[in-house]
Amino acid sequence: MRIIVCMKQGLDPKTVKISRSREELDMREAVHKTRFADKVALETALRVRESSDAGEVIALVVGDEAADDTAREAIAIGADRAALVLAPPNLGGKGMAALIAAAAERLGGADLLIAGQPDEMDRIGSIAPRLATALDLPLLMDVVGFDAHSGGLSAVARGDGGGLRMPVALPAVAEIHPSAGRPRYPLPSRIATAWEPGLVETWTADELGVSEEVLAPDTEMGGLVLGAERQRGQTISGSPPDAARELVAQLRGRFRGQRLI
Repeated sequence: MRIIVCMKQGLDPKTVKISRSREELDMREAVHKTRFADKVALETALRVRESSDAGEVIALVVGDEAADDTAREAIAIGADRAALVLAPPNLGGKGMAALIAAAAERLGGADLLIAGQPDEMDRIGSIAPRLATALDLPLLMDVVGFDAHSGGLSAVARGDGGGLRMPVALPAVAEIHPSAGRPRYPLPSRIATAWEPGLVETWTADELGVSEEVLAPDTEMGGLVLGAERQRGQTISGSPPDAARELVAQLRGRFRGQRLI
């Protein structure tokens, strides 16, 4: 069984700031890293490979040249090999799906293509439904695991009453829920070799035969809508009884004429 894990770099929300004067995101100190949801997807693929004791896991990364680190990190974690597709910065969901579909064909196809769910910093949104449409394959959503057995593969999907188990007709596309499992850490022995030159295949859109028209952004970035700036609180000093009387006096003055419950 060949499994392709669709991965990309995302922004660390802790490093993204908001500029109120310009009413836009301040990206000067923003840090890109491998998305946690994609690491969960990779972990799910590795578990399938281990349970079936056969198969191949390929990390397929879409991004700029810096995303090469994500491809190599996937190898260090356990992927058998990795490929990087260089993409324009304003790539939309349609273009992303087209690049992945073309790269998957270049890799020789797959029995299962899996992707992580979008996070709060993901402007493209869910890629699995677009990819399933592009490849004309069945789609599985909210998957938390797979069971490999002699009869094939079964998927466990997240449900209100517990896991929903269903047989998988391969080939298929699946979106992995973040609760599927904790990603493993890179192996020290693999870290030593993952960054060797020439280990990651790299392709451009032209090499994959994807036109600029397909890669054109299909969404438009909107502006920020900022609420009122948060006011600083006031510290009331003194003994507890004195502080309580001062607090009550201030509240009465602020809400004078209103009924306080």
